[in-house]
Parts: sequence; structure tokens; C-alpha cells
Amino acid sequence: MAKLMQKVYLDMFTVCDLLKGRTAVICADVRLPGEKLKARGSVFLRGNAAQQIAGAIIESGDSRLLYSGDAALAVLKSVAEWSVYFTGDVEVALADYLRRLGVQQQSPSGSRQESSATSQGGPPLRRLQHLPESMLEPLSLKDRLVLKTVWSMVNNQRSLEEVQSLLKLPPAVVADAVETLRLFQVLDS
Repeated sequence: MAKLMQKVYLDMFTVCDLLKGRTAVICADVRLPGEKLKARGSVFLRGNAAQQIAGAIIESGDSRLLYSGDAALAVLKSVAEWSVYFTGDVEVALADYLRRLGVQQQSPSGSRQESSATSQGGPPLRRLQHLPESMLEPLSLKDRLVLKTVWSMVNNQRSLEEVQSLLKLPPAVVADAVETLRLFQVLDS
């Protein structure tokens, strides 16, 4: 991540208002029912955009994605202690964060190489071009987050089935996201 500005003791919406026009990630620790460890919430803010919030996620203490999009924002809106990090490109920061949360370690050492798509059945998903932000703007925060999460997992080697197995999303949601990306003509198999 980028440089830590400081801790601020304000609600999420006030912090967002104060940071209007600045690209930043604001993070907070939260306690959630049923979770033994503290969870970490992050809100990704893009500067100079009509829609300031690029994404929001809450991860468990053991790095599982618990909430994203509007559900994460609903939990985080009552938090009153935030760490503010300024970053150059919030879209890249969000994609990196989601990639880190979305991929499960396959071996204890973490040294396992990517498996070929053929071992999971089905042709590999291929990126045809960059995913333009303008295509995502009309979508809800949740839909944008799901599409970016799935997009971040496509590496021209993984099949749909492999992407579904790597993400902690329902397989039908991943399949719908892949179909949407195909309709946007940025993905093929």
C-alpha cells in the first residue's frame, strides 16, 4: 500500500468527504459476530471522479473475504477510527488486494506453480483487451467489485472452473461475471 497519513477518528462518510479529490485507501479494524479474530475493512477512494468509492471489502483475520461492495459499506459506516493511506492508483490497489484475498494458498509452502487449465477441464479464459472503467461505471458497487475480482483471476491459462474454485464466490456468480465480461468483449474462451 502507500504512505500512511495518520489515524482519524471520524465516521466513514465524513472521512470520505474530507478526502474528496484524493486517491486513498481508508482501513479500519472491526469486530464481527462469529469471527474470533478482528476483521479488517478497507474502502478504496478514487480522486476526481463522480463516484468516489471504487470498492469496499472486509477480510477476516485469517484473510478470508467476508463482505464486499454495499454489504461491506453497511458494516463499515458505523466505524469511527480509520487509517488513511494515499495511493497513486486505487484501481490497481483494489485489484491487487482482491487478488490476494481471492486466491487460496494451494500448499503450505506457497511454492506451488499455477496448474494448467486443462487439469480443471474447459478451455482457458483469455483477456482480449483492457477492462475500461467506463464500462463499469453504470453498474452497482457490488457488481463492479465482482467483475474486477473475476477479471483479476483471468491469466490466459485458467479455465472458468479453475477460477470458480479459486474464488470464494458462488460458482454461478463467477459464471455470470465471466458472461458479462464476454458481452463487454474483453474476455473470450
